[in-house]
Amino acid sequence: MSAFDPKTFGQMTFNQANSTKVTPVPVGEHAGVCAKWEVLPWASREDPQNKNGLKMNVLFDIDGEAVKEITKRTQNYVRYEYFLDLTPEGMLDMGEGKNVKLGRLREALGLNTPGTPFSFDMMLGRRAMCAIQHRLVGEDPVAEIKAIAKLG
Repeated sequence: MSAFDPKTFGQMTFNQANSTKVTPVPVGEHAGVCAKWEVLPWASREDPQNKNGLKMNVLFDIDGEAVKEITKRTQNYVRYEYFLDLTPEGMLDMGEGKNVKLGRLREALGLNTPGTPFSFDMMLGRRAMCAIQHRLVGEDPVAEIKAIAKLG
C-alpha cells in the first residue's frame, strides 16, 4: 500500500452520492467481539466543576452473518458505555456496589476472577452476548448495548 497523500486525496473526484442513513444492528441478542475500549472525561453542562469524571466506551463488533446482510456492512460496531466510579485519589473504585457495569462486562468476558490480574487490554478479542436496543437521535435509530452476558 502506498503512503497516504492528503493533497492527492483532496483532489480526487467522485460521481456517486454518499449514504445519509445507517441501518443499525437489529434489536435483540447478538454475539460480538470486543474490538476497542477507551476512557473519556465527561462533565455536566450545568455544573462542570462539581459534576465530572470518566466514562468508559467499549465497542463490540457484532459479527453474525444475518446482521451483516441486514446492515450491508462487514463490521457493525455497537457501544457499551458507562460511567466509572473513582476513589478520591482518582483510582478505579473496586468497592462493593461500585463499577457494577464494568464487573458485568468482565464477568461476560471471563475476566472477573478474584486474585487474577486484569487489564483493560485483556478484553480485546473476547466474545460476549450483547443485548441491543435502539435509541433515537433526531429521527435516526442508533444501536446501543443495554446488557451484556457470557455466550451460551
